[in-house]
Parts: sequence; C-alpha cells; structure tokens
Amino acid sequence: MEFFVLRRGNKLGPFQAENAREMSRAGELKVGDLVFYDGADGWVPLPGFLQAVADAEKAAEQGESASETPDSPQIMLSKESEELPGQQEFGGESGTRTLSREEREVSEGGRFVQYQYCWSFLFVTFRRKSRYVLLASGDDGFWSALKFSVPTALFGWWGIPFGPFWTIGALRHNARGGVDVTLDALTTRVGRARAASACARHSDGAAPGPLQRSLGLMMATLSIALFLGIGWGAANFARDNIDPKVSGPGAAEFEKANGQLTEAAENTMYGNNAKAIELAYSFSTAFKEYFEKEMLARVVGKENATNEVFFSTFCELHLDRCVFLVRVPHLKKMNTREKEKLGDNAWKLAQKAATDSNAGFSGLRLALGIRGYSPVMDQVVMGDYVRDFSKKETGIKSRSFRAGSKLKLFPQFRPDETPEP
Repeated sequence: MEFFVLRRGNKLGPFQAENAREMSRAGELKVGDLVFYDGADGWVPLPGFLQAVADAEKAAEQGESASETPDSPQIMLSKESEELPGQQEFGGESGTRTLSREEREVSEGGRFVQYQYCWSFLFVTFRRKSRYVLLASGDDGFWSALKFSVPTALFGWWGIPFGPFWTIGALRHNARGGVDVTLDALTTRVGRARAASACARHSDGAAPGPLQRSLGLMMATLSIALFLGIGWGAANFARDNIDPKVSGPGAAEFEKANGQLTEAAENTMYGNNAKAIELAYSFSTAFKEYFEKEMLARVVGKENATNEVFFSTFCELHLDRCVFLVRVPHLKKMNTREKEKLGDNAWKLAQKAATDSNAGFSGLRLALGIRGYSPVMDQVVMGDYVRDFSKKETGIKSRSFRAGSKLKLFPQFRPDETPEP
C-alpha cells in the first residue's frame, strides 16, 4: 500500500507502507510530518501512522486476519488518531462547505507569506518579521513586499554597525517574495490537520510578475537616490553654513575683526584705526536708519517693528582699499530677493560713507561683508569706489553668497601701511 507525506506544505511520495519504519529510522520521515494513504479520511500525524503500521504488521504475522498479508498490511488507526481536529470535515462533498476563508484561499492557490523590515534610531537598529500576510491566488505579493521594503530602505541604514547589513538582508528577503509560512500560519488558525489538508489541496499560485521581479532594483534605486539626496543636502548645508578653514594673507586679521562683531552686544563700531572707526559710525548710522524705515516692518511684521534693533560694524581702512563688515539683525528671516536688495542699499551707503568722510578717491577698492548672528558671511560685495554713484554706475564687480564668500575678503585685510588718524 502506498502513502504520501506532507512536510511544511509540500506533498512528497508516494512511498510503500512496508518501508515506513525503515524510512523513519533513517531520518527520511520527520516527527512533524503528516501522512495520507488509501482509505484514510484525511492527513494523520506520523507517529500515529507508524504505530498503525506496526500494529498491522504484527497482526499479519500472527495470522489474525486472512485478508491481510505482510506485503500489504491493512492499517487501522486508533481512536485517538481518528479524532484529529476537523479531520472528518474534509470527507465528501459536504465537507467543503465548512472550510474557513483562509482554507479556501490556500486551496485555491493562496499562501501566507512573512516579510522582514527594520529601522534605526541613532546607533540602534531594530529588525522584525512581519505578521502573516495572506496572498490571494492571483497575487504575487508585490504590494505587500513593497509596504515593508520602502520603510526599510528609508529608515534602516542609519544604525551602526548592523543597520546597513540588516537593511540589505531585509530588502533581499522581500525582493525574493518573503518566506512561505502557509502551513504554520494556517495551523494557528484551524489546527494542524485541517491546515495540512488545505495545503495538500493547494494549487499553484501566481508567478512573480514584472513588478515583483524588479522590486530589488527599485529598492536599490530608492536607496541610491536617498543617499545622493542626503549627500546633496549635506553638501549644500556645509556650503551655506560652514566656513572653510583657510589660512593665508589677511585670514587672521579678518577672523579677528569678524570675532569682534560676534561678541558685540549693542550698536558698536570698530575699525583698524581712528579714521576707520569714523567710517564705521557713518555707515552704521545710515544703514540702521534705512533698515528700520524700509526693511524692519516687512521682515518682522508691523506689530514688532517698534522694537529697537542693533547693528555692529567694523571698518578696515588701508591706503588703497576699504572694507565694511556689518552684522544685521533678523537676516535669517529674509528671502533671497530681500537680501539682494539689502546688499544693494548697503553698498550704496558704503559708497556714501566714503564720500562724506573724504576717504573715497578714484582707484579705491571697496568691499562689503554682510552677516547675521552667525559668524558665516551671508553676502560679500566687491568693487570700486564711485564718486558719482547711480543705478547705471554702481562700482560693483562681483557678489557672492554664504559660506566661502569670506575668502574674497581675506586679501582686503592683509597688513600693510594705513593712513594716519
């Protein structure tokens, strides 16, 4: 007599009943296997089947039944084996009406699948298995796999050292369709015998479609795009907010002057000599008046425009060049267009300060650095002094923004002969 074995949803066989005990001793049959044979009402546990085979062979040897032969023993299950949960429900046409939704889905080609996902928080990475996901017979699992793969690709990398390894493992696992846990999942719902019977009637489900086959490539592309985006954002942040550490002529003098603006508490004017301080005062007074009249209400709102604002200015004056550094309040609240307008008017006022103080002359190089409370220069304007300033003749030769723009100011601070006060 032949029998079949159901192991983790896979049907094996047929095998000969007289070889069952030898196969068990050789390890070819496992304790968790279920067995089906001709005349059985359903799948039965292996131990009960082996015991029934042993009893049948013993009865045959003793000649207890003339219809039995040693080569083809008639297996009689014990009462305990006959009363497996739900076993009798699968016999005959009426049994199908008692199947649960999950059993019907599995019988029609559905399956339970388990995916992996992980996420990281600071230096800690968490890896988890998903709940059992029931896929219908026509579902290749792409959308279910995608649901666990996208969060993993976004949030799994960042833990050190396990984040990258577990993220790659989870994405690879999901791209392969997860792991089939149909027998285990169904067993928790309807019992092992009914689960085994449903798995035995299981037909082939949907083959992986083009989306499922390309899931690995999708997640790789998403991860690369994520890293490129983060790298681009970090580079822009560093460019805009982190000044490069550069040494050279004038670098130390510039950093010292810029540091004075950082430490200044209220309206304070600095300079490298008395004439420079006079220029700083003239420029700062005019610039503060313009800012309060034209910019403050627009930037902070009319209700806050009555609050006093404080400027700090430094002027570096040499025989052939003049530099203004100014710290402007509320600079972060301004948009790009407002900052450009602010720079244009500050440049105009710097030209006027040089003219009013009789420091301007043809050939004088002029520079202007604008910053907020951060020591990073937000805007640097370079050019020449123009006595007859106009919209067409401003003297501006270049304008640069954010971190790194300070490099253009270094040469303007290099030590050399300065005019006497």
